[in-house]
Amino acid sequence: AVFYLGETRIDFNSGTVNSAKGIFTLTAKEFALLEKLFENKEKIVTGDSLCLAAWGDPLYGYENTLMVHIRRLREKIEPEPSDPMYLITVRGLGYKLVGVTLS
Repeated sequence: AVFYLGETRIDFNSGTVNSAKGIFTLTAKEFALLEKLFENKEKIVTGDSLCLAAWGDPLYGYENTLMVHIRRLREKIEPEPSDPMYLITVRGLGYKLVGVTLS
């Protein structure tokens, strides 16, 4: 699958993100997280289900690891990672991917 977040092109076939900042390769964990968010685009995805997708375990013990991976993912897909437009935190519930355009 190939999709866009604004001008940023995400290609699951090659595991790459192509943005104004350059071309980045997704790590295996970033890929798993982004794939789970993409499958549920515009819907809230809980931390538990993200951790199950990436690590095969629920959230317990992975909270900080998940936050670090989300931050690194934002650095690749967001124009302004500290003020995300596409990978949104839903406080107390999880995350959601918004603004997806299919190619």
